[in-house]
Formats: sequence, structure tokens, C-alpha cells
Amino acid sequence: MDWLSGAGKFLGRVYYFLSSSRREIAVQNLLSAFPEKGTEEINAITKKVFENVGITFTEFLWTKNFSREKISKIVELENVAELQILVEQNQGAVFVSGHLGNWELTAIAIGVHLNTSLCAIVKTQHNIRVDKKISELRCYFGNRAVSMERAIRESISELQNGGIVALLSDQSAPKESVYVNFFGRNVATFQGPTAFALKTKKPLIAVYGLRNESGDYKISWEKIGFDDLSNYNNDNIATLTQRQTDLLEQVIRKHPEQWLWLHRRWKHVQ
Repeated sequence: MDWLSGAGKFLGRVYYFLSSSRREIAVQNLLSAFPEKGTEEINAITKKVFENVGITFTEFLWTKNFSREKISKIVELENVAELQILVEQNQGAVFVSGHLGNWELTAIAIGVHLNTSLCAIVKTQHNIRVDKKISELRCYFGNRAVSMERAIRESISELQNGGIVALLSDQSAPKESVYVNFFGRNVATFQGPTAFALKTKKPLIAVYGLRNESGDYKISWEKIGFDDLSNYNNDNIATLTQRQTDLLEQVIRKHPEQWLWLHRRWKHVQ
């Protein structure tokens, strides 16, 4: 993994210097989220963010060269026995995460550790060839990629049949979405994970795969309780989405260099 990380960091640095627009978006996002941090610290975090993107890109492209044993070795899944029970009993669950660490490898590793297939909801790429290649890598170890256009029907069916639906919900959502507080701003947020959980009464599990100093990964997870939200309605969806977003923010605050700050996350605010 050392040479992959090295190559990824190099690509990330090249991206940093070549993409002034993305660099500026990242800096402004960080300044807004961490007003207590100085310019020097913000710039240092920004460089690491781009390096993380480069590492994620190179590791993802290398997916087919990994064995299941290798993935199990370099990516640790915390409290795996509890999740295995969930899978073996066909309980079904919604896994929600963000663009943290290597989010692509996180989804692959969960499927490998649990010896199951995740139903991953993904955004279709405009370039057909690129989309096909990305889907091929995502599904190489058995996961299934479902486009956002088919997400509702496929997700409900998967959950009702005891499967696991996995989503990333931290990017900019349409302006008609639910609005919750994220780093001090009321921002449009995807409600799919919480809506699916409330609709099907399946567990909602926040999952975060983070890179450690050695270059390996550790996936942590936490159930997001909603026993107090018995009805499926807009208010409860908003409440649960806020709980989910609060957990994500806590993780990002501890590891800001591993989140995708170069995205226009706060496009729609109230």
C-alpha cells in the first residue's frame, strides 16, 4: 500500500496545483466551517484533502489487484460479529456514510468482511464508459450498484428482503430537500437514508472508514436510534436526518483532512 499511497499523494498534489477553482472551494469551505483556524492551518488541511483524493483514486483503480484476504487485512471492520448477526438473520439495514477516507474501499471492505452484497446507491456518471468502469470496480467483489433514478424502488425491496442498502448522503442536495444544520449552516441534505429507515423500520447505521498513519483503514459504525420517531412523516425525516448529520460532523471535525471539502456542499442554504 505504501507505493499506492505515494502515487496517490503525488496525483493529489498535482490536482491541488492545477485546479485553482477546486482549491478555492475547499479553502472557503474550511474557513467557514473552522473560523477559529488560521490561514496557514487551513491551507495545510487543504493540501492533505487533495492528497486524500489522490490516494482514494489510485487505490480504487487498483481494486482488481486486491484479494479478499488483502482487503480484510488492510481494512479493519470494528465489532464485525454484531454486523454478521444482522446479515445472518436477514434483518436488513441502511448503511449511511460520507466521502471520508477511501469511501469506495469502505463499501467494498464491508461486503468482504460480512461476506454479503451491499446494494449501493450511486450517481450515474455522464460519460458512459467512465460510468461502466466505475460500476465494474465497485461491484468486483460482489456489491451491487443501483442508480439514484432507481433508488426508491430498489432500496425498499432490498430492505424488505433483509438486505443492506448503502448510501453516501453528504453532498449537495436539491434545493427542495430537507434542510438541517451542518457546520453552523442550514443546508439542503439528502433524506434517502433516513426516509428508507423510517419507512421500513430497519436499523440506520452510520459507517465511517478512516485512514490511519500506517495507510491502512479502520471502519467504525454506530446505530442511529429512532425509536422515538414512530411515524413516517416529514418532521421525523428531518429530525433523523439531523441526528445522522450531527454524527457525520463530529467525525469530520476530528479528521477534516479526510473529508471531501472541494465539493460545493453549501450550495443551497436557508
